[in-house]
Order: sequence, then structure tokens, then C-alpha cells
Amino acid sequence: MLMLTYLDSSSAAVFSLKRIELYFDITQKRSEVMVERNYKGLRAYTDIYYNGTGILNGYWEIDGLIIERVSRLVPPGGKVTLVTPGVPDLPTFAPGYHIVKFVVTHPVTSFEVPEMVYWVKGTEEPSRQVLTLIQPSSGMTIPPDFLFRWKAMDKASVYLISFASTKDKKICFSALTRDTSYRIPPSVLADYLCSSGKYYWSVKGFDKKSNVIAGSGFQSFYLKQATKP
Repeated sequence: MLMLTYLDSSSAAVFSLKRIELYFDITQKRSEVMVERNYKGLRAYTDIYYNGTGILNGYWEIDGLIIERVSRLVPPGGKVTLVTPGVPDLPTFAPGYHIVKFVVTHPVTSFEVPEMVYWVKGTEEPSRQVLTLIQPSSGMTIPPDFLFRWKAMDKASVYLISFASTKDKKICFSALTRDTSYRIPPSVLADYLCSSGKYYWSVKGFDKKSNVIAGSGFQSFYLKQATKP
């Protein structure tokens, strides 16, 4: 999430980032996708919103490995879209989940870098269990610092918690954790769940081979904005 500043005749605004949005499908803008092993043509996109203008430096990262470095002068306008290279494609030879990030090194960001996940199907898919969400209960109104909790699943080594917007249940933020609870960081609240109202959340569990073994489906909650002092 990136941001650009505008120039006028007297002064220039500081080049700074507002937010970064990641997605796979240029039309549907999905933040999660599943593909067959050795699938060709998988690419990731990022919309970066910014203030001002300047040199944007960063890199695409897959599972902790840098696949492409980016250095670009972004003009006034407030938004730029970047895409992963066509050669090579995003790797799809290893079954399991894979984490995609676009990490900005300049200008310095004050918010948490978002990430998204794609799954490569294995030769044998384990049966998927129902994962039980504990709190908040469906339709509950919660404060910004609420602790989301769910039931631990046997053989689950990591969990993916996702949050979706009200209208279309499009994923707006996801995070991986080894715990059975998650508290939304203030920077994420400010950039992705910035207004009070209805949202949805869900959790998936993965085994040590990165297979999805459990899923909860979506459950609604209402976010109560913090009162300003």
C-alpha cells in the first residue's frame, strides 16, 4: 500500500506510503488461490497507494526468498500497480502453501507489510476437518483490541486467519500464526479495517506438509471504532 505526494509551485510533499494491496487475479483480485502442481502463468499483483512522488525501492518475496528487486520512479497520482515477473513464474513445483509479499525498502513504511497465500495441490489431499471458531461469536460487536480465538486442531502446525469486507467477502487481510489466537495489529486496523461496521473472519489449519487439514468458513462480527481521546 503505497502513497504519492503532489508538487505545487512552492513546495513538494513528502513521498510516503499509505497502503499496499496484494492479489492474484487482475479481474477478481483474489488474495488466495489454489493451483495444480507445475501450473504455468501464476502471477501476483500489488496496488501501492502513496503521497507525493519519488523512487520506490522494494522486492517480491516468495517463502522468504527474493525473486525480483524493483526500483521505480513513481509520478504524482497516488497509485501504482506492480506485477511479478513473467519469467520465471511463481514457483508451483512444491505442494503446499506459499507466502507472497512485496516488501518496500524505500520509503520507510510504518505499517505491517501484507502477505497472501497460494496453494499448490499435492498428489494426495488429506480429508479436511471442521475448525471451530471460539470468539467472537457470530454477529458480536468487538473493540479494536479484541483477541480472536479458535479451537486447536490435531496435526495442525500453522493457522491462517483471514478477514473479509462486508459486501463481497473479499479477503482484505490474512496472517499466519502458530497460536490459536490472534489480535489485529493497530497498523492493520488503520489500513484494512478502517471503518466501523460488519466484517467476516475465518481460519484454516495446515499440517507440517503444508496441506489444508481444517477450515472454519466465514463468521461475521461488528467492529467498534476506538474512541478518540
